[in-house]
Amino acid sequence: MGAGAEPPSPAILKPDAATPGDEARYRALLVEDNDVNRRVGKKIFEKLGCDVTFAENGALAVDLAASDEFDPIFIGCPMPVMDGYQTTTKTRALSKGADTPLIAMTANAIETDWKRCLDTGMDDYLSKPVHLETARRMMNRWKARSAA
Repeated sequence: MGAGAEPPSPAILKPDAATPGDEARYRALLVEDNDVNRRVGKKIFEKLGCDVTFAENGALAVDLAASDEFDPIFIGCPMPVMDGYQTTTKTRALSKGADTPLIAMTANAIETDWKRCLDTGMDDYLSKPVHLETARRMMNRWKARSAA
């Protein structure tokens, strides 16, 4: 995107079909600067019963989290404008983001990265490339916690 160009508006990506047996859909925010990763994430999370909204950077994500409620927020760590760690800190400071599950999505899958995610205030971690079954297990953990 050139200097001075307006970033595209966040878009709600509606699922193709409801997940069988999943009456209540989750509203997920996917914070990802890479278009291919956004499209892959959209398909995976829709299959898991989520309506997906995306933000291309952390600053947009914080604005969305301030004005709307999401069940989980999936956050890429290295991003332009505001990285995932700064995004987490700012989202946690919002009244709407204080209890929202914040889940890191990054290819940096080493223990020090996971520790940094936790220390910043993230709740969980998905390694890229994200696989459907791994994402399903993680979503089931968070659905069970929110139902408790």
